[in-house]
Amino acid sequence: VTTARAAELANADAIEAETTTARAAELANADAIEAEVTTARAAELVNADAIEAEVTTARAAELANADAIEAEITTARAAELVNADAIEAAANEVDILIANLRSQIDNLNTFGVGSVTHDGVVFYVFQSGDTGYISGEIHGLVCAYVDRAFIEFATGDCLRDLPSVPNVASTGASPTGPGAELGDGASNTNKILSDCAFGSVAASDAQAQDSGSDWFLPSINELNEMFVNKEILEAVAGFSAFSDFYWSSTESDADNAWKQNFSNGIQDDDFKGFKFFVRAVRAF
Repeated sequence: VTTARAAELANADAIEAETTTARAAELANADAIEAEVTTARAAELVNADAIEAEVTTARAAELANADAIEAEITTARAAELVNADAIEAAANEVDILIANLRSQIDNLNTFGVGSVTHDGVVFYVFQSGDTGYISGEIHGLVCAYVDRAFIEFATGDCLRDLPSVPNVASTGASPTGPGAELGDGASNTNKILSDCAFGSVAASDAQAQDSGSDWFLPSINELNEMFVNKEILEAVAGFSAFSDFYWSSTESDADNAWKQNFSNGIQDDDFKGFKFFVRAVRAF
């Protein structure tokens, strides 16, 4: 019995030892499985981080692309605004030009005979074809407010033909040709004084108006425009009414020059030594 009991105990120890070994093996295997699971989990986490990093990079690229697109849109918008400003500036310039043209048109419509300018009163506005006419501008002739003098056309040695001054012969018709026309008065006056400075008293007196050498003795047809517009001129405040006969700067021949009667408008030539009125004229 004792021997059998001892054998049973020995067998039990062997079984326990086997059981312990098996349990140890199981535990070792569980640790190995846990280690593998941990390794796999770590790999998953590493992969997740890599995926997240890729997503972050892609998102950053998207944001950078969006910024670039926004920058392009902003630049394009800025260009549109600059272009709009340029268009507006051009439109403003056009508006200014239109306003200037309208002003010139208004001046053409309102600035005429009877207007006061250049220390005188306008009696003629140059038209296309006239000497002194400039397209798009307003020019013409003004006469002084008062008579300059009652004086001879010439005296002394100047009672002769003046070679530089065109002769406009008296034929019974209205005087025409060089020396008689609109725009000829200033040239006539300068030529008269060039040929005979000291005795050409009508011309020199006209040029001395207001101490301004741009005043002159009008040609016979300039004088006629003053007569034609006599009533308008005499209605201007401060304007002295015309007298009867006025000298022009138009020479007829060696002894005579043209004058005009402001009572009836008759034009004729007369002896240079006679006294008639002088009304000075200037261009503007």
